[in-house]
Amino acid sequence: PQQRAALGRRLFGVVQALGVLVAGVMLCIGLYGDALLAWLGEQLGAAVSSTGGERTDLSLLIGFSVFPIFDVTQRVFPGFCIAHGRPRAAATFGVLRALGKTTATLVPAGLGLGVGGIIAAMTAYAVLQAAGIALYAARQHRGIERVAPEVSAGEMIRFSLPLGMTQIVSTINAAVDRYTILALMSAARFA
Repeated sequence: PQQRAALGRRLFGVVQALGVLVAGVMLCIGLYGDALLAWLGEQLGAAVSSTGGERTDLSLLIGFSVFPIFDVTQRVFPGFCIAHGRPRAAATFGVLRALGKTTATLVPAGLGLGVGGIIAAMTAYAVLQAAGIALYAARQHRGIERVAPEVSAGEMIRFSLPLGMTQIVSTINAAVDRYTILALMSAARFA
């Protein structure tokens, strides 16, 4: 139990640090991305945009950059539950997460709050979710003596990097497939 608790703490710490890193990248893109796209457009002699020459507004990423700081823990939480012998908690979390994300997207959209409202609702949900995960993890580790984990943060990152890259490539591939199909058929047929 002591090593499991130590590994859990380290895992959540590593994932949280990666969330902060992603947030920093998103913040930089939000702050400087429009200027970079404009510069690239000038260098290439064409608008770097699929919006018919209109500038893409990346400033929304500034507000959305808070989201990954709180959302990343959900990526490892189901495995955490299973490792602690709580598969039902992992399954329940999956259902609640899907319902929460759907609600955080559809309610602001339905109220006409636009992208900014959706970002605010998604971020608020991520904060609530992270707080719930922290409380659950603390309850699982209550009364367990703190020891140093046998696995370093570097080892965790080296193990997970190929898995993470595979996930990123898979996500990009799915997006490219969608946009390719959308380019070849009408939006109504695609839907």
